[in-house]
Amino acid sequence: METKTFYDLITDHVIEIPIIQREYAQGRRSERVTEIRNRFVEDFMNSIKNDEVMHLGFIYGKIEGKDKQHRKQINRDALNSILQAVKSYADTLELKIDPNIKEDVVTNDVQTELKFIPLDGQQRLTTLYLLHWYLHLKGANSPDNLWLNHFNYTSRKSTMDFLSVINQSKNIETIRGRIKSEIDLKSAIKESSFYLQKWNKDQSIVGMIEMLAAIEKEFNKQSELDLSKINIQNLEFKFDFMDLHALNQTDELYVKMNSRGKQLSNFEHFKSWLQNEYDKGRKNWYKNFWRNLDNKWLNFFWKKIDADFNRLDDSYFNFLKNIALMHTIASHPEIPLSSFQEIIGLVRNEKAYSPNKISYIPFQKFYVEWNEKKLDEKSGENKEETKTQFIFSEENLKFIENTFSTLMNIEANRSNYDFLNKVLCQPFIEKSITDFYFDKNEFTPSQPDAVFYYAFIALLNKYKDLKDQDNITEWLRINRNLIYNTNIQNPKNFYDSLQQINYLVNNSVDFETQIINNNIKNTFFDFSQFNEEVLKAELIESNIKWYDPIIKTENQSYFMGQIKFILDFSKDESDLYRIDEFLKYSEACSKLYSNDIRLSDSNLLQRALLCEGDYQPYYKSNLLFCNGSTGNLRIRNENWRLFFKSDKIIILKKIIDKFQDNKFSKKTLSDYIQSYISDSDLDLSNWKFLFLNYPQAISYSNQFSIRWYTENDIRLLNGPKITGYHSELRSYCFYLANKDSLADFEPFKDIEPFEKKNSDGHPGCRLSGFNYEGQGYCLDIRYSTQSDKNVFQLCFFHCLDDFERRNMDKNIASILECKKFTFDNNHNHYYRESDFNDTKAFIQNVCKELKSII
Repeated sequence: METKTFYDLITDHVIEIPIIQREYAQGRRSERVTEIRNRFVEDFMNSIKNDEVMHLGFIYGKIEGKDKQHRKQINRDALNSILQAVKSYADTLELKIDPNIKEDVVTNDVQTELKFIPLDGQQRLTTLYLLHWYLHLKGANSPDNLWLNHFNYTSRKSTMDFLSVINQSKNIETIRGRIKSEIDLKSAIKESSFYLQKWNKDQSIVGMIEMLAAIEKEFNKQSELDLSKINIQNLEFKFDFMDLHALNQTDELYVKMNSRGKQLSNFEHFKSWLQNEYDKGRKNWYKNFWRNLDNKWLNFFWKKIDADFNRLDDSYFNFLKNIALMHTIASHPEIPLSSFQEIIGLVRNEKAYSPNKISYIPFQKFYVEWNEKKLDEKSGENKEETKTQFIFSEENLKFIENTFSTLMNIEANRSNYDFLNKVLCQPFIEKSITDFYFDKNEFTPSQPDAVFYYAFIALLNKYKDLKDQDNITEWLRINRNLIYNTNIQNPKNFYDSLQQINYLVNNSVDFETQIINNNIKNTFFDFSQFNEEVLKAELIESNIKWYDPIIKTENQSYFMGQIKFILDFSKDESDLYRIDEFLKYSEACSKLYSNDIRLSDSNLLQRALLCEGDYQPYYKSNLLFCNGSTGNLRIRNENWRLFFKSDKIIILKKIIDKFQDNKFSKKTLSDYIQSYISDSDLDLSNWKFLFLNYPQAISYSNQFSIRWYTENDIRLLNGPKITGYHSELRSYCFYLANKDSLADFEPFKDIEPFEKKNSDGHPGCRLSGFNYEGQGYCLDIRYSTQSDKNVFQLCFFHCLDDFERRNMDKNIASILECKKFTFDNNHNHYYRESDFNDTKAFIQNVCKELKSII
């Protein structure tokens, strides 16, 4: 391997881009490539302007033509020996002969005999060639111009033709003349007579012209730079160069090596850019940071995530972006939310990993700007001053360094952190908190998880010695409860919560004492939850025996830190909290809201509460039975928590007080419900009886909601609104009661509920599958919503949607008329009402008559 400048390479070889290489991509117009291109060109400019070496990495390929060159040299040497012998003989004859070979033309031929075929570096080589071509166009000097014709694309004939055309002296002069008249380079090329329109379809040519335009734009910024004084031969654009042909391998190796090549990842480009943002060698600390970023921390990340290279880079970069963004938001309250809106959206990606959905972030967007009013001392007026904050500032790089130190210390000394297990646990987090950004199945944690992760990291970064374990535990417990019981679901919530956490981290680790003494200013977290945390802190402070029961109850799978209603149950007549009562009620509530009972298919908890009273809370216009899903905070807040915070919560206390020794189980609750049904003597049409007897009616919708208009008009909702499809309580229960006894309704073969939309819709259930004389018939059963009736409305009809074509067989019509059905001329069907309690028997009697005529 040797180091070469680009000029050395192109003067000694013809660089020939092979067919197996893709098109030139650095001229694409995508946002990502445009930024890379502009940065690349800017680096070129700085190298030329400051006369600095720019190292462009490693390139490899094969050199062809060395054998031919070697044979020529042997022949030249042989010829030279013969000429020397002739000269010696001529000298004896006193003749003068010049034995020297004139090599002017030969030397030029040798320069073009060697071909370098790159297998890696095509993009960089093409860009450098275009840069050198531009400098030549603008008057830069070189010993000769032979190198202009030493660059070809064999991958596309059109690309090769384009390069050949723009290298011709007359065309270069044409372009020079056009740009002198203030035409931009891109137009000068494309509007010249030599330019073919078909070249617009060659993406390599389009890209090359785009790159030349970017080069021109950058050099136009440097009006003081005299390009005519530049010697192209002295430009310090260097490569580490390897000739693979010297390895004596077959072409198969070259193809395989080329197929392994890939574009630099976003992270690799970012890393290069970030290092350039800081002065080289400015501090030894930076050198150590870059070394850790490339080695120790990356290896730690790789071991944790166990992913392929692409996923590793994406995940590693995602982690760095999120940590830097969160720390910037948290530690800079002077920067308004509006300055962070865009970058929050770009950084926080999809929850599940999908490489195609990862937002590309132009690196300049890592600088956030805002305007700040400042008093002008001269004018005495407030003037706006634009300020900038770098997401990857030195302060944030040190926070990242500190974070990796914390994470690696936890990994190496797990047992030292066991004291946190009672806080960093389910139901708040499903896995180890240190794995939040190391999960194969989850790319970006939810906003609450991300905020809690930041709180955890920020605290342990500050208190690495773990000397105050009790206070560290309490700080995390209280903040955990606050975070997971406060809505954090949009950029503003995210912004506010991080700034509140930063305030709390910098306040004191002794959180309990601080909130008891009212020394903590709560500017974001849910105030009712904050007040609950104050109450719990006061109880623990008064008697340490409260501590373990409170934590145990907070960690119950459904309560998730919010247990104020249970604390209220434990009050005595003097409004004092009694720990013995709390133990009783917390145990009972934990059992009743355990997964086994709360998620029971027969809705045992809902029906048991209904026995004691109308416990359903209102949510908007609906009554809720409440479902057992834990879900996110919104789902919990719009379910059982509405009940916990209502005055109806006393019903839960009454149920608990009725059971001796908290013997709650699915069996005891089922027995309690059946006993209530037997003893209450409820009418069979009573709404409470129906919900108690038919638990499926409660879980008709996944939201467990009903719309109550009157006691006779209760709708079972599929969604939150009555405008959606829904059913009606009593007709749905008729279906439930009879769906398994279809033999009672022959000749009908099926029974199904049918839904309707809107409040004026009239849902019910339908008997169908009765065919007679080639025609099908149905019987609809709907409950009357009139408050003074307790009847079903029965509608018998020929099953055609077109009312006008509904023809009733005379034998069937005769039976219906005997059963006092009335014919409705508007809809061509028979209709009558039937008392609720007699409906099944009546329909069976009609079915018996219908069956007799078959």
